[in-house]
Amino acid sequence: MKYARIIDAMARLGQMTPEEAMDVFYNAPLMPLIQEGVADLHCRSDEYLAKEILRDAGLPACDSPGPSSQSVER
Repeated sequence: MKYARIIDAMARLGQMTPEEAMDVFYNAPLMPLIQEGVADLHCRSDEYLAKEILRDAGLPACDSPGPSSQSVER
C-alpha cells in the first residue's frame, strides 16, 4: 500500500503517468533502502519519499500551491 501511495504522489508531483512513475520508482536507488527499512525511510511521508526519488532521478517535482503561497492584495 505504501508503494502505491508513493507512486501516486510521484505521478502527481512529477506530472507523469502512473506507469512512468512506477518505472522510476522501481528503478530508483532509494527503493531497496525503503524496502529494507534502512534509516526508517519507510516511516517518512509518501510525499517526502516521492520528492526524494524524483530528485534522485533528476526529474522536477511540481508542488501545487497551497494557501500560504498565494499573494493577498491589499
